[in-house]
Amino acid sequence: MSEADVEERLAERFARWRGPVAVAMSGQNLDSLVSVFRAAARARRILVLDLYQAYVLHRLAFLSARLPQHAWAGVRVKQGHRHRRLIEAAGEDDFLADVGSSSIRIDRLAAMADRAVLLVRSYAHSVRVLQAVGAGPDTLLVWSLWRGYWDRPDRDENDPLRSWAEAS
Repeated sequence: MSEADVEERLAERFARWRGPVAVAMSGQNLDSLVSVFRAAARARRILVLDLYQAYVLHRLAFLSARLPQHAWAGVRVKQGHRHRRLIEAAGEDDFLADVGSSSIRIDRLAAMADRAVLLVRSYAHSVRVLQAVGAGPDTLLVWSLWRGYWDRPDRDENDPLRSWAEAS
């Protein structure tokens, strides 16, 4: 499928879905990230990045004006303490100050989870965010990673996101 086809299918699914939407993907897959952002916008949903993804997009903004940025309408950032500490340690205080206006607290995210597209990864933190916003059986989880990551039998106990999805 082309990225345009992917965007079209995602936009249709996002618009029809009545619960929360989560997309498991690499924060560095820029083509897919743009497609997810555009599909979310077409479906009138807010794209919720984590701080790492927002930082990567910020640093790579010079590559293309199409890369979503934390300050754009329709984009919010869920900050995690670990990513914040790493970005502070890198001396990126200006970025952290700037991203504050785009940040969304977990209680606000929970209140509008059915109008959001959360970018998640196979980390315990992503699962905690999904649980905190009330995501469960009514959540659409889009797996936008290599299928082998999902199918590997040894990943069962080591993949918090897969375990959460199978239990929900």
